[in-house]
Amino acid sequence: MRRRLLVVLAVGAMVAAMAAGMSPASGAGAAAPRLRNLGYPNLDYPGDANLFVFNALHLKRTQDDAGRVDYELPNFNYATTDDLTVGLLGFADDNWRTGTQSFVFNFISPGIAENYGLTTTIIHEDGHHLGMSHPHDGYDSATGVDYEPAGPYYFAWSGDENNSMMSYIDLNWDFSQFDRDTMNRYMSAAFTRIAAAILADPDAGKAADELATADRLIGASKAAFARHQYLAAVFLAKAAYDQVRKGARQAGVPVVGSHDGWEVEGAGSSAAAARKLDEGSTVDELGQHGHRLRR
Repeated sequence: MRRRLLVVLAVGAMVAAMAAGMSPASGAGAAAPRLRNLGYPNLDYPGDANLFVFNALHLKRTQDDAGRVDYELPNFNYATTDDLTVGLLGFADDNWRTGTQSFVFNFISPGIAENYGLTTTIIHEDGHHLGMSHPHDGYDSATGVDYEPAGPYYFAWSGDENNSMMSYIDLNWDFSQFDRDTMNRYMSAAFTRIAAAILADPDAGKAADELATADRLIGASKAAFARHQYLAAVFLAKAAYDQVRKGARQAGVPVVGSHDGWEVEGAGSSAAAARKLDEGSTVDELGQHGHRLRR
């Protein structure tokens, strides 16, 4: 799959207006900053979603892939003065409806540039956008617990003692083998899940040969996964997905790509928009236990 990194640097009055509507976080465990609703009174989104709404509505002016890549990963970097910083280095946002990842927002000011920089923030937040969590927090599917390093799970901070770009300890500036394993596990599951969704169509049985091949490939992918051969699991799952897509074309089953992460819905569309920023996004703040610390 061909991917492209889109980075947009925003400065000026719009950035100042956005930042002025935010209240600073106060250290580890602080509630995510709340953003006043600035200019979208007719849309059913809370003020915290303003960055998402603005950039989704104006996305065409920044995209320039011209159809040459399968996916363009959108990064928006906001440059402000130090007095307008809100304690955030960046966050990977979702679409405020279904949890689908949307855009990556990064922040830079003279103070951040001098003491930390922007490079690792972009790489780290892109990792979140691509499905990776911090080593010190995450979701335990076996118990249904969404945990963070606080209270009875404070020990989870020890997870940062590994070679991962998603750690809050600066050990490397690239995605390590741990990160690549995480991404490959995610992608193998994603291809299998999407293939299964296509197979649910009642007309899918018209492509029996392709589906039989896909079934064997998914079995091989699961076997490779069980042996911790995650890269092989991805390629096998992708091959299964390709077979299902081929069969879908033969059976006349439409498979339409989704732009759900970049779309803004109209007023009154969903009560889910009332949820808070920290429930739908990965937010990284400045300070101790706030983001990757320069040692």
